[in-house]
Amino acid sequence: MKKNWILYILLVGLIYACEQDEDSLQPSYKDIDRVASQVDLSRPIVKRIYEDYHVGILHEYDDTLDFAYVAQTDDAARLWGQVEIPQISSLFVDEEGNMDAEGLADYNKYVDDALAFVDTAIFKFFTPGSMIASKLPQKVLISASVYANDRVNINALTESEARYSRYTDGSLSMVYNVHSIVINVNQDEVTQNTEDFIIDDFYVFLAKVMEMNNLYSLVPEEFYANKLDYYGQEMDAIYREEMGIDEETSLSVIDKDWVYSKGFIDAQYFYNSSSGLGTVWERVDGVWVKHYKAFKPTYDFVPGVGKDVRSYINELLFRNASEFEAFPENIQDNLRLIYNLVSGWGVDLMSLNPDIEVLITEV
Repeated sequence: MKKNWILYILLVGLIYACEQDEDSLQPSYKDIDRVASQVDLSRPIVKRIYEDYHVGILHEYDDTLDFAYVAQTDDAARLWGQVEIPQISSLFVDEEGNMDAEGLADYNKYVDDALAFVDTAIFKFFTPGSMIASKLPQKVLISASVYANDRVNINALTESEARYSRYTDGSLSMVYNVHSIVINVNQDEVTQNTEDFIIDDFYVFLAKVMEMNNLYSLVPEEFYANKLDYYGQEMDAIYREEMGIDEETSLSVIDKDWVYSKGFIDAQYFYNSSSGLGTVWERVDGVWVKHYKAFKPTYDFVPGVGKDVRSYINELLFRNASEFEAFPENIQDNLRLIYNLVSGWGVDLMSLNPDIEVLITEV
């Protein structure tokens, strides 16, 4: 009997200890909708975007709770914790964290200008009620700046021809994880070259929405089926074999028409790491020939469908009518395919580059 009482006391003590532990646990906030309680619907742009796209634009937020904690693993959370995304209000408070009346007025103007920029650069190109509108992230943070030092490897997207993801000095146009996107709206930087900022931010935002939702799986096979054996391969050996060029023959460049024939396009910053395609001079029959945006034998084909699609989106955004018309027929067909695909999703590329019209009218 004594043993039974001892067991009973131990059991009661264990239950009490567990209850105490449960009471002391802190919520993870992963299942709490922080957007609804934080979104400032008194600002017309914020209200419209929230109603049209179900996206909360937050200019006041907690770095950890609203961004870093949603990373997929503890290591990823620590990684995002090293990225600096200061609130806009940090630009207008004193050392004690207070904001006077003049600072408040300047702060509100800054926020309104930043919201107008984000609306102009991104949301105006997505059709409300469309498929793509339903795939946008639940929240977008707008930050006074975005900074990651060279020890934080976050694979910044620096592919677009505008390239305002400036990883060389640690300043980025945008960072993103599986749930959220943070946009750098620093007005000193944005106003230096607004047009390039707009097109780069749109490109990066669209690319990350496609990645978040695996929209690359919706790309028709006709776009990539004949490229599967080339993705990620070095060009030199394949080119030599197919063109009958022996190993002893020196090669300065890969014939661009051969690259086109495989269905790959010469988007400038999609090859040779971040340095992109450059200019190569080649001596042919005693005459120096200039190759613009040249493919060198050591370059690899793009690694897969995702980057391949993005290279075409880049060209749709940046090429003019005469450049579109100069592409061979198979490349023009691929450009039309990608344009029609994303347009069907509700993405308005034509407003960003009206010269796309030449591709459509030639069908």
